Amino acid sequence: MIRLVRAQSAPDTTRVTALKIYATEQNLVEALHTWQPDGGYIQPPVRTSATTQNRNDIGLKIRTLTFTTAWTETEHFVLQN
Repeated sequence: MIRLVRAQSAPDTTRVTALKIYATEQNLVEALHTWQPDGGYIQPPVRTSATTQNRNDIGLKIRTLTFTTAWTETEHFVLQN
């Protein structure tokens, strides 16, 4: 259960709607983490950070997710000039 201290005075429907963004974020993270391209040359992305920026001037809350990955270069993928 997630409890938002500042949102206690907000109506229940507003709180539920606000928490849906975190469920969507978690679904995105899980989908990317379990993704595996054909051939296995690229590792699935891993979230390394998540930050929130309140943009009250435009009425938005911005979530920034940062991911890292790794890949293996092979002859097949080397670009030729």
